[in-house]
Formats: sequence, structure tokens, C-alpha cells
Amino acid sequence: MVGRTTRQRKLKGYTNLPGESCLTIANTQGVSVDLLKRINPGLNCASVQPNLQLCVNRFSQWALVNCRQTYIVWDGDTCASIVARFAALLPYGMDDFLYYNPGVNCAYLLRGMLTCVSGV
Repeated sequence: MVGRTTRQRKLKGYTNLPGESCLTIANTQGVSVDLLKRINPGLNCASVQPNLQLCVNRFSQWALVNCRQTYIVWDGDTCASIVARFAALLPYGMDDFLYYNPGVNCAYLLRGMLTCVSGV
């Protein structure tokens, strides 16, 4: 979302201040630097420009239990597209996906959510 004004349902945005680094932004917003960079493609942590509109992952989600491989939801992802992408790891398709992700609402996936695509 760096520099763009795309709508993100219930995903909190943040406009950074002059002099802020990825570390200070991450710390004040309660996210890791790694996640901040992953959900803001194009963010250059070596030289953060002021007044960027950034996504900050501020939502609660279900707990991932006994998960071997995860996938971070991206713009345009649906439960069906994630299942198709990881079909080799989800032999029972949507049933497996829903089992590994109790509490997931397929009508309300948000960029930055962590999903389980393979159990232990």
C-alpha cells in the first residue's frame, strides 16, 4: 500500500512522520519490521520517506495450532484461491483449509492475515 490509497477493509492505515524509521513505525504500531515490510511492498527501510500511507496489521484473528506451513493473505486472495495455490498441501481442499484455520471468515480475508495451509 506504500504511496497508494487502495481501500483496505478494516485494515488500519498509518501516515509516517518525518524522521521515522521502519523500526520506530513498527514499534509504535505494534507490528514487527518484517511484517511491516511484507504488507507494504516497495517500502524502503534504508530510506523511509515521510508522509507515506502505510498498512499496519491491526486486527485480531484465529489462533493457528499445529501448523507446519503458513501463507500470508494478499490483496485479491480468497479462501478458494489459497486452496488452489496450495492444493498439493491440502488434499481435501476447502475442508482441510477450514480445519486448519478455525474461525476464518472467507468473506472477510484481510491483507496480512496469516493462514495455515499445512498441518503437522
